[in-house]
Parts: sequence; C-alpha cells; structure tokens
Amino acid sequence: MAVAIDPPLEDVMNRIIFLVLAVATMFGLYQCTKIKPKDTKFNPVLVAEIKRLNTDENPLCADLYPVEAFPYLAPVKFSGYSSDNEKPLPEDPLGVKWNDLVAAGLVTVAEKIDLDMKIVGYEYSLTAKGREFYQPRKLPSGKMRARFCLGQPVLKQISAISKPVYSIEGLNLTVRYTLRVEKGSPVLYDGTAQALGLKVPTRNQQGEIEFPEIVAVFVLHRDTGKVLSWQPL
Repeated sequence: MAVAIDPPLEDVMNRIIFLVLAVATMFGLYQCTKIKPKDTKFNPVLVAEIKRLNTDENPLCADLYPVEAFPYLAPVKFSGYSSDNEKPLPEDPLGVKWNDLVAAGLVTVAEKIDLDMKIVGYEYSLTAKGREFYQPRKLPSGKMRARFCLGQPVLKQISAISKPVYSIEGLNLTVRYTLRVEKGSPVLYDGTAQALGLKVPTRNQQGEIEFPEIVAVFVLHRDTGKVLSWQPL
C-alpha cells in the first residue's frame, strides 16, 4: 500500500509565491492595457510634436526643388529642335513635372526664344488657382523654396503609445496615430495632388478625410522629455 508523502513545506511556499507573482503579473498587464494613450505622461509632448510636424512637414505640401520663386525660367534639356515636329523639353532635375503642373492649372508656360528662333527655355508663372495654393517657405539657409499646399492635416487620434525603451539616443516610443483633414478641398481629387506627387487621403465610412494610420518612433530626451527625433516605420 502506497503511502502519500506530503511535499516539503519549502516547495509548497515556492508554489504559492509563484502563483501569487503570476496572478500579479497578469493583473498588471491587464491594467496596462486599460491605460489610454491620452492618460500617459507622454501624450502632451507627442501631441505638440505631431502638431509641429503637420506644419513643418505637411503631407499635403509639395516643394518644387530647385524652384525658389515664380515666375521661374526653366532651361531646356538641349538646344533647338531634334526634329521639325518635336520641341525641346524643360529641365526637371529632381522630378518637377512641369507638364502636369500646367495641366492641373497651377502654372502657365511661355516659350523663351533666342535670336535664331530656337527655344532656349520655358517661363512658368502662377495662375489664379496656383496663387491660391502657393505657400513658399524660407529654408534654414535663408533661401526661399516654392511650395504648394492643398490643405492642413490635424491630429485625429493617438491610438497607441508603447512602453518606453531606453537607447543610446534617449527614450524610444513607438506611436500609432491618425491624421485627418478638417476642410477637404476639391483639388485633392481633381488631379492636382497627383500632379504634385502627393498621396491623396481618402474618406472613411463616416465621411471624414483621413490618412492611413502612421506608425513612427519618437525619441525623447531622458531628462527633459523633449522630442529629439522622429522616424516613421
């Protein structure tokens, strides 16, 4: 007949402690999931930084490098005509699609002809529509940069803020958030945005114009909490 042997008291105590710690850990994780992003201490600084980004790096704005101002004279890619029916094209070293901007009604174009009646450049000037959305900005170097802006996004919500991770740079926070456009302009959908190379936001089921959710890493200073850098994933 087998005799039941009670486990040593030390083993019983270890099991009880393990069980208590497991329950406490599960409860702690459950409580963490209930904390809303707006209730974290990082929320105010993140909201302020996203607002700044929406102004300085507005996703509805397009810079026209190297254009500093209008009227702008773009030289041609080659002199004269390559054939009787073909005109030279304007230079677009960094992808300024002049023909698309003309087609979108943002600028007009006029040929510049030399004494030999050859086209040596194209002068682009703002139209009434172009002036409405023209918002040049001053660069840190002091130079101006031609820019068109089709709207001003605002923060709709921060849906998640990760637990901070210490790194060499500071505190890394992975943040998920969504931008929306309060006043949608028809130019977002008439081909103007595409001409400028901008990604067009869409309307959700509630009729709001919003961008796809953004996931980015914000690096904060360990002591001051100031945002040091931002990098979308």
